[in-house]
Amino acid sequence: MEPGPRVRYVDIGDESVIHLEPIGGYGNLPLVSLEMAVEPLKAMINKLPESVWIAKANCQHPRDNLTQDESAAIRLYTMGSIHKHLNEMLRSKNRAKSLPPWLPYLKLLLTALCKLPAVKKTVWRGTNVDLSTLYEPGDKRAWWGFSSCTESIEVADPFLGISGCRTLFCIECESGRLITPHSQIEDENEILLLPGFYFQVVGMRKSDDGFPIIHVKEVQPQHRLLESPFSPNERADNQTNSNLDIDECISIKPNHPTYGINVIETGEQNRIAAAANKEQRSILSCVKNSDAAKLNSFELVQAGELMYIGKKRDEILSVIVTQFRQTNNFPLFVDECLIPIMYLIKRYQNLDDFMEALSSKLSQIFLSVTELPKVSLRILIHFLLMKCDVSLSRMIMTLLSKRNPVPFLNPSTTTSQYSIVPEIILVWNYEMPTLLSFGIGQCSGKSTLLNALFMSTFEESSSSIYFQQTIDIDFGYGFLRTSPRCLNIADTHGRMTKQLLCKIHELFDGFLLHVDYSYLLKNIETVLDFSDILTSRKFCLLLIRDSPSSQLNQNDSLVLTRVSSRIQTFTLPSIANQNEQSKQLIRTLSEILVVKQTFPSPTNDKDFIKNELKRLISDNNYKEHLTEIERTITPLKLKLLQLVRNENYVEKYYPEYSNFVELCKL
Repeated sequence: MEPGPRVRYVDIGDESVIHLEPIGGYGNLPLVSLEMAVEPLKAMINKLPESVWIAKANCQHPRDNLTQDESAAIRLYTMGSIHKHLNEMLRSKNRAKSLPPWLPYLKLLLTALCKLPAVKKTVWRGTNVDLSTLYEPGDKRAWWGFSSCTESIEVADPFLGISGCRTLFCIECESGRLITPHSQIEDENEILLLPGFYFQVVGMRKSDDGFPIIHVKEVQPQHRLLESPFSPNERADNQTNSNLDIDECISIKPNHPTYGINVIETGEQNRIAAAANKEQRSILSCVKNSDAAKLNSFELVQAGELMYIGKKRDEILSVIVTQFRQTNNFPLFVDECLIPIMYLIKRYQNLDDFMEALSSKLSQIFLSVTELPKVSLRILIHFLLMKCDVSLSRMIMTLLSKRNPVPFLNPSTTTSQYSIVPEIILVWNYEMPTLLSFGIGQCSGKSTLLNALFMSTFEESSSSIYFQQTIDIDFGYGFLRTSPRCLNIADTHGRMTKQLLCKIHELFDGFLLHVDYSYLLKNIETVLDFSDILTSRKFCLLLIRDSPSSQLNQNDSLVLTRVSSRIQTFTLPSIANQNEQSKQLIRTLSEILVVKQTFPSPTNDKDFIKNELKRLISDNNYKEHLTEIERTITPLKLKLLQLVRNENYVEKYYPEYSNFVELCKL
């Protein structure tokens, strides 16, 4: 029989009396939807998909500035038996073995809880066991599970009963979270204490009924016991209403020395976390370096013009990489790489060959894979734009867009959210329709497929925050006169979230959804939820990737039939197998998307897209800059248009242009 949700108020007797390893491993994971977060837990918890659906249905208008998925993660904890399974795992001495499947859900749940205001007050919880001999005055202990508490002793009584063995805890907490607005049981003012809650026993007394009441007070541990749900580059002010700094309400920092313990050093999770921390330290060092004097158009004009005379590309890169190996100065290395990038984009060059040569030089000089720095074109372009003044950043984006994809969504260096690159509004191609490509669930090889379909040069994803929920846009190879492409392509790296898709989908005229065949069979509702966000008047195509070549069974056929009734589909085998059948299918898909002119014209007008982009831009200073530009240019534009509409005015005010027109007629 599954335990009732209120059992969590009296499960304190299950807490370990010994110190366990700190809890972590989720801080650098991407924040995903609730459906994706609990996907690894389906096998161990009954009717979990139904509970998730109910939780999200009751969180359509979440409070406290939480997202629907964040609020639903809290609500799910208060439903069914998930709290029992979660707390059993957190309290286990062998937690390291059973923790990995829980990491995505812990990331989402703790992110939500850390955005709530901290509660500083006396709260109560108890159990139907006599624990008086285990908690002596002066003892310092930690509770490793989530601890559900009530605001008054009267509310606690019904959970404990009026007879038999009982123990009541009176808790002075500093960092509790009031979860009532997000709870399935709204008539309880539930205060939730986070895992790793560390306290000192202040005293003990007997109640009138003879059972012990133990008084404890929250104190700071010598070492932090719970990892922050925010990655190192995310600021604590992401906790929208919290009264505490994240390091005060959470019991472990991402880079704390206690990461040497088993729970963090669990195989792949440890390698991912260590690599992410190293990358983020490098990024933060470049952010600090970018606060110096901004580059201006003079630096763009000079970049590489005299210093590269008589030098070849490989020679230039060898000097840059060798200097980096000797100094280990990542900000200086980035600065040195920006010069040849500016030199090349001035000449409308594609940067693929440059990045391939740079990666090759790094691999030759950094012989160890663990020492090899994470360098991508996305990183270099991000910091180039950060170092430029407003005028130069516009020039850089314009030059870059001629032969290269440009960044649309980047990781923010100041908040936990990803941010729109503001210069995108100045280079957006409003004349051609734009297709957004994204994956649902784990689906690799999206960029490779797009490059094959559209002659684009999207950078292939790697294990970096620059390839997690980021987007690049290729605004068309218009210079290919023989076969120009008639649409813009937006490539999403990593997994798309429904929250992000809801924010940006109005900008795009069509959608190319990628889903792995096996993922689709297990998560059909999630896939259909994504397709329902997209408007029916726009083009949508679901690419079902890595489909088997063998005959489908009846159940699989029913799933595909159901999906096909809601959205147009196209089935592809593994594109890693470059046989003739795969090549022919890719050619067929290319004809559907490009040759047959699926997108006759943009579905939205220019003003609508501009307004949507302005809404998404978070930099208020840049918005003011755009407003000032429009205020200056609009009257001048109107005056010029008025003049050119009159042939006499053209001859009078533009005599040189008139002479040029006459010469062209010869």
